[in-house]
Amino acid sequence: MRISEVAKLTGLADSNIRFYEKKGLLTPARKAESGYRDYSEEDARRLKLILLYRKMDFSIENIEMLLKGNVSVKDAFQKQEGNWLHAWRCCREPLIFVGCFIVKRVWMI
Repeated sequence: MRISEVAKLTGLADSNIRFYEKKGLLTPARKAESGYRDYSEEDARRLKLILLYRKMDFSIENIEMLLKGNVSVKDAFQKQEGNWLHAWRCCREPLIFVGCFIVKRVWMI
C-alpha cells in the first residue's frame, strides 16, 4: 500500500512515517520497477505499535530496543512507570502549592 494509505490507516502524517523510517523503526519493501515504498499490513501494525509507545512517552531509542527485542515489554513498562512516578513526584509539590493559591484566592499582584 502507498504511504497515503498507511497514513490514513494509522492516523499518522506522511512526515511522521518517513521520520520513523529514517530512525530505522520501519523498513517497508520497495517496488522493483518504481522504487516506491510498498507498505504491508505488518508495517501498518508496527506503526500503530510505535504510536502507542510514543503516546506512553517512550523515547525513539527505547522503542527501537522494544521492537528489536533487546528489552522485554515488561521491563520497559516497569522502567517507564518509574520515570512517570519520578516526574509526578517532581511536579506534585509545585502543583499543590499553586492549588493552594487558587483555592484560597491568594494573589501576589
